[in-house]
Amino acid sequence: MNKTLIWILVFLAIVTTVSAAQVYKQGDYVDIKIPCTNNGTYCSSTATCTATIISPNGTALYNNDTLTNQVGYFNITLNPNQTDQLGDYDFTPCCIDGTLTECKSLNFKITASGKETTDGEATIYAILIFMFVALGGFSAVGAWRINGQNEYDFGGGGELLKINFNKYWKMLLWFLAYLFLVFTVFYCWQLSELLTMTEMTPIFKSLFLTLEILFAPFFLVWGYLMIIKWTADIKLWKLSQRGLGPR
Repeated sequence: MNKTLIWILVFLAIVTTVSAAQVYKQGDYVDIKIPCTNNGTYCSSTATCTATIISPNGTALYNNDTLTNQVGYFNITLNPNQTDQLGDYDFTPCCIDGTLTECKSLNFKITASGKETTDGEATIYAILIFMFVALGGFSAVGAWRINGQNEYDFGGGGELLKINFNKYWKMLLWFLAYLFLVFTVFYCWQLSELLTMTEMTPIFKSLFLTLEILFAPFFLVWGYLMIIKWTADIKLWKLSQRGLGPR
């Protein structure tokens, strides 16, 4: 619980830094256009521009490559394979016009949605994570503490004294704890993606997909045990009504 609260605080601290960089969507074609200027004035028609683009992992997607002159601006296009990484890309264009040369240090960002992170979005995700962690923790602790065993008179021949229906609350709470875990991991994945936390995103994504795959067998086993326990309790109840002990 404490570690989760620390992560939430870290997420909120990170999101308070708002970037003014251009934002594009992951896996899309990205067409970057820049005006050619030197010393604050537009370049002549004979100017040439080159660019170097470095991805978040340090790979040079373009290394001093010539930009396309579109008359009034220069452009360069990234394909989906070059925009598959989340995070900040360094973009350094240099324009040469006769004896004048001007280089700029720019950057742009690739996010999953193609939108910049806002404080409100990150805060909502953080609140949801905190809520599901709390609900999941309460469900797991409650399920662990509930005694679902039937009561027998072991000193008097093992006669059934009481069928304890709390066992079904116990199993329901374990089921809810699993669901809340799935929701928690899902929103951690979404939040890490929103904040372009490239190291954490694949971890949360893999964990969520694993829990999603395991949900079907978990539900089948849970349902099977519920039916078995219910059938056994009904049988015990009928025997007790006839004054007979468990068989």
